[in-house]
Amino acid sequence: MATSKRRPAGVEGLPLASLSLNSGSPNRSTAAATRPSASKSIFASSGALGTAPAPTQTTRRKGSTSPPKARSRSQPAAIGGGDDHTGNLTGTYDVSSRRSSPSKPSASNSGGNLAAGGGIGRSGVASHDRDPSILAAGAGDAKRSPTKRSKNLDRYIPSRGTSSGDHTGPILLPTSSSAPEPTSQSAEDAQHTADLSRSLGINQEQRILSFFAEPPMPQTEHSSLLAQYARLPNKGSAASASSAADAASRRRIPTQPDRVLDAPGMLDDYYLNLLDWSSTNLLAIALAEVVYVWNAQTGTVTELCQVGNSETSVLLEGDEYICSVKFTEDGSHLAVGLASGPIQVYDVSAGQLVRTMQGHPSRVPSLSWSGAILASGCRSGEIWNSDVRVAQHCVAQMRGHRGEVCGLEWRPEIAGGLSGGGQGLLASGGNDNVVNVWDGRMTNAPKMSKTNHAAAVKALAWCPWNSSLLASGGGSSDRTIHFWNTTQAARLNSLVTTSQVTSLAWNPHGKELLSTHGVPDHHIALWSYPSLGKIADIPHAHQARILHSCISPDGMTVATASSDEDLKFWKVFDMGKKAMSGSSARMLSGKDIDENDGIGRKGKTGISVR
Repeated sequence: MATSKRRPAGVEGLPLASLSLNSGSPNRSTAAATRPSASKSIFASSGALGTAPAPTQTTRRKGSTSPPKARSRSQPAAIGGGDDHTGNLTGTYDVSSRRSSPSKPSASNSGGNLAAGGGIGRSGVASHDRDPSILAAGAGDAKRSPTKRSKNLDRYIPSRGTSSGDHTGPILLPTSSSAPEPTSQSAEDAQHTADLSRSLGINQEQRILSFFAEPPMPQTEHSSLLAQYARLPNKGSAASASSAADAASRRRIPTQPDRVLDAPGMLDDYYLNLLDWSSTNLLAIALAEVVYVWNAQTGTVTELCQVGNSETSVLLEGDEYICSVKFTEDGSHLAVGLASGPIQVYDVSAGQLVRTMQGHPSRVPSLSWSGAILASGCRSGEIWNSDVRVAQHCVAQMRGHRGEVCGLEWRPEIAGGLSGGGQGLLASGGNDNVVNVWDGRMTNAPKMSKTNHAAAVKALAWCPWNSSLLASGGGSSDRTIHFWNTTQAARLNSLVTTSQVTSLAWNPHGKELLSTHGVPDHHIALWSYPSLGKIADIPHAHQARILHSCISPDGMTVATASSDEDLKFWKVFDMGKKAMSGSSARMLSGKDIDENDGIGRKGKTGISVR
């Protein structure tokens, strides 16, 4: 039994070709039928929907007087146009039909054929229809703004301008443009906050927490300590990691001496050198007319020699006294310079005088050994090189100072190098404010001569890990430490201190320099090199100015002597990791530092004195 399908209202009597394939409502076709068509329709000769092929209709655009030109097949066709491979359905040949949008309305053609823009494309999917009313409104407007709303909206999407947005959830809820008026409670809170800020002195217009420059530190005598410990970096930051590494590498420098010995009769003379420490751990100190030797291992003290015939403890003019003492490199012999000019050499283990060398016209305040060669500085400004192995001991005379030679230091040579000594570099400082560097093989003129100091130069020290580096310190009118490159005869750097520089000592285990000072602070300072930053400072290490200093054989303890008649021992140097060899300590050698800069201690060879 055949059943008749019920047609919707408004569709009865209309041909099938007048309906769109994707029509949403039949009422659109009625509205479209009342509007004139402004597009050119091209229908296929076969395969069209309907009982008979419809005749081709030609419509001219509004305002056009000439008939439209025929389009070639090379021009782009509309969706489902002339390049359709199905050969069944063909739409209108209009460029605007390519830009069909799903949101555009659709309607049937007034000629009873397929609606404009409809058809089956290359993919075989029916395209959406366009509203013929839009095409009739302006055929020349090929591009139409997608944001332009039309009266008839497709797919039952309501107008967003009038919709409340309830169907889309809370995202599209309407927002109010006007803020709610503050209540009386919020006004009371604002007034309470204002009163509280006024009573506490807080400005509400400024931020409490803001990124500004740190306030300046108070200017007190402990400003340096406050600046160091006031602000610590946050835990886990890069600054805290670096500070932790610095804290791990930072060591504690004791400000109190490890041991104190009495030294009665110490002469208060800046130009003398009355203290020395041997490689055999024996310390020699000259007190007026007597030389004492203290054994650092056993703690025993022995009297080595006594000069002069003075029966009183006070030296008078013309009395003999000791001006300088110096151990040989192996520690077997001790040279003693006297005020009258002669130099005496003692066998330390036997406690006997083995030789006396005459020749200097005045006192000898400085001595330095290089193998069997003893360099001695005189008050007249002359420097003699004496070979203790021969009868005529004076092998060279150097004249480069016009004042008393109060500083003298041979450069430590490479182990197993120059035989016999006296062929290396010799640094000398005098009361004429001059620093000279001599070549032991050419003694007619100094290799380097510098006059940068403004006071007497007594403190001299060769760097143990850089053979060309020399440090020199000036007296009370200068208070400056200069660093020299003796190879290029150039000043590398300078360090201004607050007191008279009396002695210098390099740390054999690290790149540090210790300086002792006289008036006015008589303190001990430890500096890093080459940054020249102060590592530690021992203020008022002695009650009077520090006159002499020497370093222990292990390179960890420094002994200082002062006119306050105290001999103090300070453990200021630390043994570095590179200087550790099991449980024993050793000094820096060529294996620990660069080959070009490193030097080691010369081998300890005994000397024979005639």
